[in-house]
Amino acid sequence: MVDEETEWVLELSYTVQNVEWEPSYDVRIEGDCVSMSLVALIYQNTGEDWPAVPLTFSNARLSKSGN
Repeated sequence: MVDEETEWVLELSYTVQNVEWEPSYDVRIEGDCVSMSLVALIYQNTGEDWPAVPLTFSNARLSKSGN
């Protein structure tokens, strides 16, 4: 309950099944410099199109209890 007009931002998120990701590393050596970057390879079989969807990656096991 609020006493005055208030602006709200609502953010929703959800998890879906049939989605996987795995890390992919890119290691480059140029002279004395070594650089490494990590990207995520995403695989999904949800039947939904995901154009320009912001994603968050986690290695948590959702089937495990947090208790």
